[in-house]
Amino acid sequence: MDGEEIEVLEAVHDDFSREILERVAQEPLSAPELVEQVDASKPTVYRRLSDLEEMDLVAVRVQPDDAGHHRKQYVAAVDAVHICVESDGLSVQVDRSAEDAVDRFRKLVGDIT
Repeated sequence: MDGEEIEVLEAVHDDFSREILERVAQEPLSAPELVEQVDASKPTVYRRLSDLEEMDLVAVRVQPDDAGHHRKQYVAAVDAVHICVESDGLSVQVDRSAEDAVDRFRKLVGDIT
């Protein structure tokens, strides 16, 4: 397994990260909403969100509100994580959502221009 596969495996093994992924797969949630819903401290939730975002397992959406403010919401950026047991060890495959792939491409093009 490479480093990225190990990180993903560790993330889905972690109870807090897994719960965050499950919740944002159901509906977009802000960090404060996740702090209320996940049985973990505020720093733990923010740290796990940062880690999950860095691994592209969650994505951030900016949601404007009626007052003109912007609020970050987190959504799952994956459809599935597959862990396969093979003769030479474990392998991890991440099925990324189609919408997330488009968003990553837009970000890449935006970063280049």
